[in-house]
Amino acid sequence: MSCLPENSGSVWAALGPPSLLEVLVPLRDEHARWGETRLIPGGASDIEGVVRSLAGRRASLLVIEDTGEVSGRSGYTSPFHDGAGDDNVLLGWLQLDRLELAAYVDRAAAILRRRHDEPNAVVLLAPRERRYLDLLDRLERSAQSSPAMKLLRWSAERIRRKPLVDALRLGAGAVLYSGHGNASGWFAYGGVNIDHLCPGEPWLHDHTSALVFSLSCNTGLMTGRASETETRRGLAHQMIARGVAGAVLAPSGDTMHENSRLLAKGLTGALGRGCARLGHILAYASSEGASLEGYAVIGDPGLHAVSADGAALRGARVFAPASDEQNLAAMREDRTYELTCTKSRSSG
Repeated sequence: MSCLPENSGSVWAALGPPSLLEVLVPLRDEHARWGETRLIPGGASDIEGVVRSLAGRRASLLVIEDTGEVSGRSGYTSPFHDGAGDDNVLLGWLQLDRLELAAYVDRAAAILRRRHDEPNAVVLLAPRERRYLDLLDRLERSAQSSPAMKLLRWSAERIRRKPLVDALRLGAGAVLYSGHGNASGWFAYGGVNIDHLCPGEPWLHDHTSALVFSLSCNTGLMTGRASETETRRGLAHQMIARGVAGAVLAPSGDTMHENSRLLAKGLTGALGRGCARLGHILAYASSEGASLEGYAVIGDPGLHAVSADGAALRGARVFAPASDEQNLAAMREDRTYELTCTKSRSSG
């Protein structure tokens, strides 16, 4: 399967309480540059009716829910409506208070305004465990011939937690983590939770990763454990609320490594072919044999995997060396890429 055209007559729609929908107007207006848009009053119980009204058209449907309500997500086991076999309507979920939602709208609109004229910075994260490192080896080899993206491998044997969380503020088009975790965070790098990623104020728009693919058990759950007696939002939801990501694909339960491997291959394959819209990326991964069962999109499903200006060049300067001969080869590659980017900018 090849990527669908980026402007293919798709619809972006948001469904939610009228008082929150009005906050989405700037985001709706930004999406209107790409196609038809709709703001639809209602709740999760109205999803089926909205899908019927789309009459089979390809669409992204953002479901806005009040923070005090039980989420309707449990009724949907795939990010696509009706699960496998129906990739026309991609669902995304947001449960933020009004102030958080306004900040999110501003951030998502800024991501949609990013330029598409540079190679996409795509970051690969994983623990030291051999099977995950082997997976990243395969992903790197398959991406070598792609001019559409600059793959940045920051696995746990190459970089420690503190420099990693600093490096992640580069405004990547996509970040993919495959490894162990739970609702509160990733286990690699000595543990990464939202307080490591964002210990203070929310990230600036140019720091935000457009998309995060968290292929790690339970990271898409609504809540995680903050202490023995307290819970708080799960990792994916925290990433959205704190500006770490524009949209997150994450599972609400356990994952199988074999499917995570297929999914990682499909996601990076789509990005390497120049897919930008999240719906196109996920449809491509599904067509390559990966299952999205148990996964959900937290955030706007209509966002694009596009880096902030200069992200690939900044990422290439991060010290995350491979060992021995691999290290020398990577340094030469990054230096060549840096010189190419510098020449391109000076001639542009």
